[in-house]
Amino acid sequence: MNDKIIEGAKKILTEYLESQNLRKTQQRFDILEVIYKHTTHFTVDELDFLMRKKNYKISRATLYNTIDLLEKLDLIKRHKFNSKISFYEKSYKQKSHNHLICTKCGKIIEFCHPRIYEIQKDIGQYYNFEINDNEIIFYGICEECKKKQ
Repeated sequence: MNDKIIEGAKKILTEYLESQNLRKTQQRFDILEVIYKHTTHFTVDELDFLMRKKNYKISRATLYNTIDLLEKLDLIKRHKFNSKISFYEKSYKQKSHNHLICTKCGKIIEFCHPRIYEIQKDIGQYYNFEINDNEIIFYGICEECKKKQ
């Protein structure tokens, strides 16, 4: 991950904490850095495992509170992906994309397709609606699971 992106995300967090007179704890910045160095979607349990693996000692309460804060600041995005479990991904300076979810193994594939953005533009014009973002999720069976059938 680009160090400039991590530093930009840290700056947003720092400015918010200062503006709200909240403590700038190292734990918050450690969580942010681990998230921004991680390459895929993650759950809170997976993030907890990553933090422990890197010898960070962070309580679950701190983890959940920081996740909520980072989501509020649009530094991470939450997805449900047709399950009760929340998945997260970094969102600061990330390219807009959509998802394919395998209903057999749970694999998540990110994709971008120019036609989606053309359709989004057409829909916005048709309804005189300014669309700022979209979230499209397709569910199906991935190539590996199809081969196993």
